Amino acid sequence: MVPIETPRQSDIWLKGKPSSNLNYLRKSGIDPCRILEPKRKKLQSLEAERIMTVFRETVRRMEITTALPYILNSLTRFSIIFGQDLTSRLISHLHLQHAYKKALAALEGSLRQNVEHESRKEGDTKTETGSGNVQFSNNPIVSITSANGNQLRDDLKMEVEFLEKGIKSSLREILRFFKKNPKAIEIVTESKQVRSQEHTALLNKLTSVESIMKERLMTSPFEEQEMRSKLTDIIEREKKTTALREKLEINYQAAVEAKQSEISERDTTILRLQLDLQLIEKIHSEQQRRTLTEAFKQCSQESEASKTKIAKCYEDINLCRKKIQEDKKEHRANENLMRKRRFKIATEVFNWVQKYDADLSSRQDEYDLYTRMYEADKDQLVQLQERFAMLEKQYDAIIEERRVAEEEKARKMEEERKQNQAAEVIQTVWRSYQFRKLMRGKSKKSTKKGKGGK
Repeated sequence: MVPIETPRQSDIWLKGKPSSNLNYLRKSGIDPCRILEPKRKKLQSLEAERIMTVFRETVRRMEITTALPYILNSLTRFSIIFGQDLTSRLISHLHLQHAYKKALAALEGSLRQNVEHESRKEGDTKTETGSGNVQFSNNPIVSITSANGNQLRDDLKMEVEFLEKGIKSSLREILRFFKKNPKAIEIVTESKQVRSQEHTALLNKLTSVESIMKERLMTSPFEEQEMRSKLTDIIEREKKTTALREKLEINYQAAVEAKQSEISERDTTILRLQLDLQLIEKIHSEQQRRTLTEAFKQCSQESEASKTKIAKCYEDINLCRKKIQEDKKEHRANENLMRKRRFKIATEVFNWVQKYDADLSSRQDEYDLYTRMYEADKDQLVQLQERFAMLEKQYDAIIEERRVAEEEKARKMEEERKQNQAAEVIQTVWRSYQFRKLMRGKSKKSTKKGKGGK
């Protein structure tokens, strides 16, 4: 079996190098990296299954341990689900933690005081040495104080070590109680907001390590060698592709240079054509000047012809004015007729407006009546909603009490079932022991009779 600690060579070779030569797998819709997956889908050996079981149990214990601070802070919330034994064990663990923190704080304070005392003692020694006046009367008191401080620190260290051992053993007991309560483990593992980001990252890493470990355990040494040969083939193909790409790049550069030379030749041709175009523009401007002079002459001739046309147009305008006067008389007669008709329609509209106002006042009274009825119904609806809200709260409380009672009943039935099962196992073991004892006695008697007969 390949050791788990060694890194996979496939992960090192394929990191950042996507395969570009497995066209068949791409066209067929199959992932090319599937050749690196193990052929087996299940663990074959008992040792591998034991390793995975131990690792999964470790991950589950890590999940419980990382969620333990949140559980201790909100213990009343989980007390019903955890049960009395686990809750009492958690409370004792919390007391041990508080005592450990207090002892650790006292030890740190004692060490800090010792450091300050030593620094003060060194300063006093330096000042007394410099002045030449040494006071020997204070030495016994300082020695007694330092001895008491050392004894206190030793006691605190022993207490801290004792509390550390107690916390470790308490944590083991808590994990054992959690193992007996699958419902508590399920709640702790499913809740995601009870852990910090560091603990969540650690659990994610352990989960990825579990998948890697399973993959390594399902891969045999022969499959590992075959996988390495496939990876070597892929790398060789990648090298050939790289060499071909470099060759194509050289050809591309040559083609680009040829294209640049062709572009420079075309630029010279364009410059020559631009000079020709400027010469053509000069010739065209001279021709345009000649054309303008001829056009001016033609314009003077056409202006004389236009004057005669204007005189003719004035005559036509006078005829049109006469016709307009006649049309105005006709239109005024039509306008008087239309004004009479408009007055008649206006009187009819006024009568209809008066009728509409009368009808609208009656409809407004009816609308006010319906509005008052709506307000009364709305007040009654608000009262009914308040009453139904109060009844809903009472119903929810009753349902919650029933749920808690059913959970407690289920837990008691489960405990009674486990006790009955344990009693049956004990009785079976006892009966088998009695039977073996009886058979052993019968065998001894038969052997004694055989010897006596001889």
